[in-house]
Amino acid sequence: MSRTPTGTLYGIGVGPGDPELVTLKAYRLLRSLPILYVPVARPGGSSYAWRIVERYLDPSCQEIIELVCAMREDPAGRARQWRAHAWRIADQLTRGRDVGFLTEGDPLLYSTFIHLVGALAECLDQNQSRECSAASPLRELGEIPGDTASPRPERAAGNTLGQVPAQHQHGNGEISESIANAPPGPDTEDIRGHDPAQPHDPARVGGAWPVDLSIVIVPGVSSIQAAAATARLPLADGDERLAVLPATADPAALRQALATFETIVLLKVSAAIDRVIDLLEEAGRANAAVFVSRAGRPDEIRIANVRSLRGQALDYFSLVIVRRTR
Repeated sequence: MSRTPTGTLYGIGVGPGDPELVTLKAYRLLRSLPILYVPVARPGGSSYAWRIVERYLDPSCQEIIELVCAMREDPAGRARQWRAHAWRIADQLTRGRDVGFLTEGDPLLYSTFIHLVGALAECLDQNQSRECSAASPLRELGEIPGDTASPRPERAAGNTLGQVPAQHQHGNGEISESIANAPPGPDTEDIRGHDPAQPHDPARVGGAWPVDLSIVIVPGVSSIQAAAATARLPLADGDERLAVLPATADPAALRQALATFETIVLLKVSAAIDRVIDLLEEAGRANAAVFVSRAGRPDEIRIANVRSLRGQALDYFSLVIVRRTR
């Protein structure tokens, strides 16, 4: 990758799950972009983001490429995984091709897109001081197809994406082996999985964007907004304060938020529901909490009595809203 990228990378938020909540701008890009990348948790897994917008895509004239985003992989494996994805997308951009990356919810809220941009920044930094050669990361990861890439076959049985060429799904050699040996996970991508052991410097994403890369962010309706709408709960009004935290955060941080903020939204509650209930009861706010799962989908669940969830296995796409009553 020796040239400055001339294509544009679009980070497209496709909303929480209801296809009718996709924005008009996202719809236009989903219909017009020639290449779309969709995250999956493991090879052959199902992409939640893709299922939301499947009706808007045309595989006969669009290349729809799965990227394995195995958040439960070891740190070294995640680093190799993100570098592989970044180099492949950067290769398309340097060929002048516009590409889209789909995310459930919003691209800048607990999203795989954040990690992708960080990895792309590092790739561009590496190429500023050297030309593409046999020793470059591009070559180390194997040949990257260009015009010869095959479009995604028709959808296979089992409600999953059809198989795409292996070089599109994940890296070659060591990368493929690391992903193939990843621990079993849910059959949907982990789009909110922040982990400090990522291959990029998060400050690069939160600060300056890569100056040599054209990036367009298309905001999406987040699960937070969708859950508040279905629960008919205002998130904030007047001078009220709103906190958004993962339920897996340090208990001291959760206690402080429950004591300080009028409204708290707890994400990733499926991994810590019993602890969440304990903290809510300790703070005297269990009666003001509402559980919402898969907001906006036909299988949406809303439960006002969060205590009834103790010990239950919950869907990953779940959250709890705690609203202080006046």
